[in-house]
Amino acid sequence: MDTFNGRARRPRLAQISPQDLAERARHSPRANAYLSLERDLVTFVCGNSYLTFYPHYIGRAAFAVGGVHGPQGEAPGVLRAFREEMTQAGFRHLLFFPVSRHETDALVRAGFEVRQTGSEAFLDPREYTLSGGRHADLRQMINRARKRYRVEAKEIDPTQWSDGLGRLYKAWMGARPVDHPMRLLVGTPHFEDPLGRRYFAAFVPDRDDPIAFITLTPGWDGQGWGIDVFARSPDAPAGAMDLLIYHAIETLGAEGVRIFSLGACPLSEEAPPEGPVNPLIRAIFRFLYRSRLGNALFPFRSLTHFKSKFADHWDPVYMGGWPTMGPWALYLGCRLWGLFG
Repeated sequence: MDTFNGRARRPRLAQISPQDLAERARHSPRANAYLSLERDLVTFVCGNSYLTFYPHYIGRAAFAVGGVHGPQGEAPGVLRAFREEMTQAGFRHLLFFPVSRHETDALVRAGFEVRQTGSEAFLDPREYTLSGGRHADLRQMINRARKRYRVEAKEIDPTQWSDGLGRLYKAWMGARPVDHPMRLLVGTPHFEDPLGRRYFAAFVPDRDDPIAFITLTPGWDGQGWGIDVFARSPDAPAGAMDLLIYHAIETLGAEGVRIFSLGACPLSEEAPPEGPVNPLIRAIFRFLYRSRLGNALFPFRSLTHFKSKFADHWDPVYMGGWPTMGPWALYLGCRLWGLFG
């Protein structure tokens, strides 16, 4: 292992093809395992398992995303080996995201601390319906998009729409409060190399380019899908994204898909906190989530409100860290996400 800028040595890494990573991610018990396919990540291999991470050499921090790909029983040993390799290479902070409830035990057994950092919205497409008072606002938005603005939603081949999708994605990124792509919290579109992703887009009659799109990534051994990227034109008509997501839900329900994730909402407590709560960290989370300043950095509340229109239930989302998951580790995690620019 060599030195890098005099800060930390490079750990021993492996070269894994994107196709191999995608195949492993499809079998993961979640959809956001596809974060492992993001560019600039490197791969650590242990036995029949591997994980991907972003190394911040100067800050001596590593952010592992997408989980451990391999037999579930191997996870604690893989995580211990990763911790030992990275600490020997000079890294001082190791972070894992996203961590679901069933993965917390493996991280704790490997010496990591785990802390809830948000909530993830789910529904069952097979049973989803817009009937009832709970979905009155959503029905209104969808009907407005269809009847008033004549929005049409459909599944598309991204390679045939790459120029229009690219322009839309660029406009959406330019309208965000921060210009970081946030690819360790949400992926990037990968129009040229879908690797199993699905793409749904919304159109209006007087424009050639789509006005909104979402990307879906597979998981749960093919029994589920989750939203990764969703983007809309700044001047898209009201209800366009609501209609687009509902169309995707209808399509998956007709295919017999049983799990659909709307994605994680950072700092949201829609899924009540589980386990011990650090009062200081919870106070910081609540300030960022509820304050005008926090929502200027990232739209915490509006994202939760939007996904709540669809969600049937919420699960907790965790972040794992070594040696601790104190305020500094959480700040590093947010910086690597791009929440603070």
